Amino acid sequence: MRRLVIAGFLVLVGCSGGWGNYVEPRIRLAGLALQSVGLKGGTLEAELDIENPNAFDIRGQELELSLDIQGDRFGDMRLADTFNLRKKDVTRVSVPLTFDWAGIGRAARAALDYGTVSYTIRGNATVRGPGGAAQVVPFSQDGTAQIRNLAGARIPLDDSLAAQRP
Repeated sequence: MRRLVIAGFLVLVGCSGGWGNYVEPRIRLAGLALQSVGLKGGTLEAELDIENPNAFDIRGQELELSLDIQGDRFGDMRLADTFNLRKKDVTRVSVPLTFDWAGIGRAARAALDYGTVSYTIRGNATVRGPGGAAQVVPFSQDGTAQIRNLAGARIPLDDSLAAQRP
């Protein structure tokens, strides 16, 4: 009988502090920031907002994502540095991408002609919660980004533009 009570207690504790009550983090593209520009290309940073709706902290282990602009592959990004996702909070994580001008002709043309580009971002985040078990969280998002100033300025996304208008 004592073994049954101990086993029941261990199951209860394991479910309450483990992945049993886990909700996947929500990941969205918050913005694109052009970090540097040169004759052959430049560096772009994807700013991701990762919301942890859980009552416990989660450790991010890796982010992999692809960015398409105007329907063409702009590039792939990978962040292998760990990051902490505090419970019931949103964490901003920046992932760098180095690009060549030759590979982004349509995106650059759309930015110059119209000032906006359409994008698709897809990827996976590997996270670890209580107990250290790894969980892969897929994410994707489509939208438009307005291009204002290519000299190191932040490129706001369509949902953030409404907040900036008077």
